[in-house]
Amino acid sequence: MLYGLAARILDPTQPNTLEPATCHAGIPDGKSSNIMPAKVESWWGVRTMLPRKEHEEYLQTIMKEVRHVVERFPEASVEFKTIAGHPATINDSAKVTIVGGILKSNGAKVNIDHPPVLGGESFAYYLEKLPGCFWMLGAYQAGCGFHHEPDFNPDPEQFYKGVMFFLSIVTDQNRKK
Repeated sequence: MLYGLAARILDPTQPNTLEPATCHAGIPDGKSSNIMPAKVESWWGVRTMLPRKEHEEYLQTIMKEVRHVVERFPEASVEFKTIAGHPATINDSAKVTIVGGILKSNGAKVNIDHPPVLGGESFAYYLEKLPGCFWMLGAYQAGCGFHHEPDFNPDPEQFYKGVMFFLSIVTDQNRKK
């Protein structure tokens, strides 16, 4: 029921995930296969590139749909607990152009057309307050995990780029003060 929900609610080009994280139900003794569980606990991860208010409206629609299905069963009930994660990291296009130009003029390989990434990032809180842009350093190496994963292991040979990027941005003579 939830898998097709995003396609019915959101613009089809809107990046999103609606994925089960955990589900606990029944008796895990392997002997009680004919007993309906009295309680089920299910956690779902929901990520979008929507501004916070629209994301919350999307969550409310999901809960309404789930509640509608659960109400079909006598004596069944549903309780929701939402845990607000990081907001979507949405770059300001004007800042992307400015910073991308600075980085390119200093020899950096810049990919302005990178597709949206649904990972949570603390920098998103800054972008809610001020226009800015988030850049990835490009230090991924084969066999390592991605950011915020336990086996994340960036290529240390690429760290100098981060220093160069920031120095290029803060010392740019063409920026408006």
